[in-house]
Amino acid sequence: VHRGVVGIWTERLTGEALSARLERVGTLAKSDVVRIGVDIASALVAVHAAGLVHGDVKEANVVIEDDGRVVLVDFGSGRTVGEPDTIEPLSSTPRYAAPEVLLDGMSPGVASDLYAFGVLLHRAAFGAYPVDGEDLPGLMEQHRLLRSRGGAAGVKSRTEVGGLEALVRRMTAPNAEERPPSAKVVLRELRFLLERSTVPASVVAMPKPTNRFFGRMRELAEIAAALQTERAVTVVGPGGSGKSRLVLEAVGPVYSNYSDGVVWVRLARLRSEGELVPAILQAAGMTAGADADRETLVRRLASRQMLLVLDNAEHLATPVRKLVDEVLSGTAGVTILTTSRRTLGGTYEKLIRLEPLPTEGEDGGAIAPAIALFADRAGRRDSDFDLTRSRPAVERICRRLEGIPLAIELAAARAAAVSPEEIANQLDLPLDLGADPGGTSRHSSLRASIAWSHDLLPEEARETFRDLSVFGGGWDSEAAIAVIDLPDFLVRESLATLVEHSLIRRDRGVYAAARYSMLETVREFGEARLHASTDADEVSARHAAYYRNLFLGEAPAIVSYDHPRALSRLSAEATNLERSLAWSLVAGASNYRVAEDHAALVLGTIPFWHLSGQDSVALRHLNDSLDRLGVNVGAITLGRLHLARGRYVYQRGFAVVESDLARAAELFRDVAPTWYALTLVAQGAVDTARLRFAGAESRILGALEMLALLGDESAMSSAWSRLADLRYKQARMEETAAAASEAEPYARESGDPVLLSMLLLMRASLAWASRDLETAKSTLEECLDVTAHAPFLPARAGCYSNLGTLYWEMGQPDEARRHWEFSESLSRSRGEDVRRATDLMNLADFYPVEERGRILREAFETFVRFDHTRNMVLSLAELGAHYIDVGRPELGVPLLAVVSASTADGTVTFPAPAASDLDASVIRARERVPEEEFARYWQVGLGLRLEGAQSLVRGLPSQTG
Repeated sequence: VHRGVVGIWTERLTGEALSARLERVGTLAKSDVVRIGVDIASALVAVHAAGLVHGDVKEANVVIEDDGRVVLVDFGSGRTVGEPDTIEPLSSTPRYAAPEVLLDGMSPGVASDLYAFGVLLHRAAFGAYPVDGEDLPGLMEQHRLLRSRGGAAGVKSRTEVGGLEALVRRMTAPNAEERPPSAKVVLRELRFLLERSTVPASVVAMPKPTNRFFGRMRELAEIAAALQTERAVTVVGPGGSGKSRLVLEAVGPVYSNYSDGVVWVRLARLRSEGELVPAILQAAGMTAGADADRETLVRRLASRQMLLVLDNAEHLATPVRKLVDEVLSGTAGVTILTTSRRTLGGTYEKLIRLEPLPTEGEDGGAIAPAIALFADRAGRRDSDFDLTRSRPAVERICRRLEGIPLAIELAAARAAAVSPEEIANQLDLPLDLGADPGGTSRHSSLRASIAWSHDLLPEEARETFRDLSVFGGGWDSEAAIAVIDLPDFLVRESLATLVEHSLIRRDRGVYAAARYSMLETVREFGEARLHASTDADEVSARHAAYYRNLFLGEAPAIVSYDHPRALSRLSAEATNLERSLAWSLVAGASNYRVAEDHAALVLGTIPFWHLSGQDSVALRHLNDSLDRLGVNVGAITLGRLHLARGRYVYQRGFAVVESDLARAAELFRDVAPTWYALTLVAQGAVDTARLRFAGAESRILGALEMLALLGDESAMSSAWSRLADLRYKQARMEETAAAASEAEPYARESGDPVLLSMLLLMRASLAWASRDLETAKSTLEECLDVTAHAPFLPARAGCYSNLGTLYWEMGQPDEARRHWEFSESLSRSRGEDVRRATDLMNLADFYPVEERGRILREAFETFVRFDHTRNMVLSLAELGAHYIDVGRPELGVPLLAVVSASTADGTVTFPAPAASDLDASVIRARERVPEEEFARYWQVGLGLRLEGAQSLVRGLPSQTG
């Protein structure tokens, strides 16, 4: 009851119905259909889990909000699952009604919801309904015909795109038992298709134009021509000249020329060279591992055919120039389009200089682009604006502002309150713009426009504008109120005033919350005033405090079942986090409290960076903290920094991390027992990875004993999971299961996606080792559900890869290949080289025989590079079997002998299935090679050992099949 009215109060939706969008555009891109489908499937999972049926899933009941959210609405035909027919069966829309509902009068249920969902996907993707008729009798007759023929509904397209058609055909099968069993299964398949479409990065969204574009036809043609012949194009122009908007307009028509799409990287938010590569990798949908550098970037982009847009590069001109040169030298299919206020001077650079908009029409009668721009923006502010009457004044304004688009837009923003004549008169007055010895005439015109708009503001709005320049990447009203030292109501009023004057922009953020942003040129103006004031440090301190509280407050949620919401919330603030840390890193050098707060934020945000696929960012902050603040923090904080850095094993190498962990243990030993125990666990994990099992066991068991006395469930769960990993590598399966059982309760209770996904992978491996393939499969599918909103976790690629292995074992090679190929592409794009090498090894059998040896050698070299002994031995076994198959026993038998010796002496141990496969390879070799020849080659292999086998493989000529 609200104000005397009884009702159900729900969120007000202002977006567009999917039916209206389809009526407008016909069909959607397959990737968009899949993305929308994921959200609808998620809604149906929740509906069915609550024991309900929607009953009328169709495009008219799906709303796409402005922020991209997809909402399933209208439960007027809903009912509980299994409810008798108290509602007419055909309360659902006939075209979407399942055959059992339409023909047999059955009550709608889960299967009929999935049928209707399949019809919706079919209509959105292929532009038609899978079963249709002129009227209800005709529709029913079509269903009867399909039933009698045993055929599937749907119009088969010429090409099956991404597996979507196959899924839709299963969902719209005439018989309910032939459809997917649940919405959860459909959701999992759609997520698979979505992830497959996001590798490569063609789904990375470009900024969306928010207004009309004027003029620049010559420049558009010049960019289009340059992109056909050049691989590095730089659009150069002063601030506010519309470089980004021009490039956005130019890229739209050529998007389809690049099979891996367009990746747009906003460089204005970056402050240092170290942020450049991670920003590009993140924009391209790739993980930025802790070892991310230019070489890593080149390797990841080597197979891509994409357009990379680097927007606002002037403050990083030198590192951008080096990066562009290296990327273009090391790739064949990448084109780079850059915007900058200055030339980069690169080897491959083609310059396009951007001049101001013309203020006079070319033929005297046409409206000049600058005039048209002012008229459009002023007309939006003032419905009574008349260009014919005000044209002389508008021409004065545009000439005074020298045709600079941003300056013209700021002037036009005042049209609702001030006439064009008054604007022109005020702009003619002298303004105190402050010193700018390096500024050009055009830059001064832009600054004059900004200064004029700024000076017309009330005092509180001017202070708000100045202080808002501390933000990066946008902010919401809560953040503004926390940072700006004014009463709440004045901050809100000032935000509205600044929006009205076009000095800031208001957008709808996540979940429709208002979010504000500021153009970089305008932000620089405000920042200059902030730095000139006496309040700069206080404003920066409040900004840092707000984001420290925000990120540390959300830290528990990041490692819980609530991590999807927390990730979404914090990802929007990543740039503000970087600005906060940049300030506290400097301030902390002379202030112990700030240094401690800085370290706490660095440590507290490691899970956020990890789940975001940005380990390199976390490692950069750890390095900065240790290098610059190490002497200004307490011993425990210093130890935690060393421990955190010591966990980046594969990115930094064993020797380096062991030094960090030893230093952490030294700092913790007598003063912080929990942290000391966790350090022992980390050292045990390194020992396990290096196959030093005795040392690993001693450390992890010692840590468990300490943690049991301390009663720290989280730390104990982590220690038990590491012990399970150790036992599995020792092939002690019962003890593996026991350790995993100890770790699992806390992992499930907390919902930590990292810990839980690791344990689920372990559970699946145990089930596989005992040949319980169905349990292994369901466990891996659960792992995919757990990591659905954390796609950068290494465990996710592991789930797909292991599912491929299971499908192979279950006699489904096509499914095996599909999962291995996806895992390989996922791992390749995200820099997970060991996982990718494992997938290549699995996929080798699908390659032509002349390619197989090369693929296996590539996998082997990767395992050698990362000192991954177990997989090194497995790849040697595959290579040995391959060379036996191609008639090269002088290579195959010695490699198999090395494998046999490595398992016999305990260098590596494998669970029963893998051990049986290795034995079978040796048996097949004995059967195919004459006895004396086999014995001779076997002795050669026993003399090689593992190190000799590495030399043998490396010495093989590249053409050796």
